[in-house]
Amino acid sequence: MFDKLLLVFLLLFNSSILYSQRKGEDSSPNSTTDSVYIFTPIRPLLGDTVLETSALVNFLELTLSDNGYSIGYYATKELNSLFSLTGSIFFSGARNTDELEFYDPFTGQFFIPGKINRLFMLPITIGLRSYLFPSELSKEFKPFLQANIGTNVILSNPYELGFFEAWGEATVYFRPVLSVGVGASFSNRIRPLEISLRYQYSPFGGEGLESIIRNPLTNFGGLYISLGIAL
Repeated sequence: MFDKLLLVFLLLFNSSILYSQRKGEDSSPNSTTDSVYIFTPIRPLLGDTVLETSALVNFLELTLSDNGYSIGYYATKELNSLFSLTGSIFFSGARNTDELEFYDPFTGQFFIPGKINRLFMLPITIGLRSYLFPSELSKEFKPFLQANIGTNVILSNPYELGFFEAWGEATVYFRPVLSVGVGASFSNRIRPLEISLRYQYSPFGGEGLESIIRNPLTNFGGLYISLGIAL
């Protein structure tokens, strides 16, 4: 009797395995599904973190240049495996010397010798990114070349006034800006990261704009090292 019950149990167990299915699949005995166990991972697999083609991705950008540190934002939208559209904006100071501060013991204030204006810039650009070797490298590592063009919003205010007071006397200029660079995009389990090195060229024209007296700034650009963190 026990042998017969065991045989029936094994037959039923084997039948349940043969007819196991994924959600939404045909549950009839004629189903061709041959999976034994179906599971859903509680955490995304590595492949699930790779950005889909044509996805719009937003980045916080941190940069380092001769002008010091700056912060910005940019976005990328893949057109295909070879190209992406990009748009960016960042805010930075502008200078062409180290502009070291000194302490004045008579006034108790810090000052920069010869400085007459505080200069800032806000480049707003759009561009095209070209990925290198897309068919030979994995989606987790994507080196690229990039070129951007746009408008550089340059602001100048008098150094002799206090920082906040000086904004009431600010002058705004609009100049063209062009940048070219190279970089790489990395996808991981936490969030995508990008690093890049680019050169920005933004001629002011004429005699330039003075930050330090008799030392005008003629190019509001330079070499930038950038780190992009996906938002």
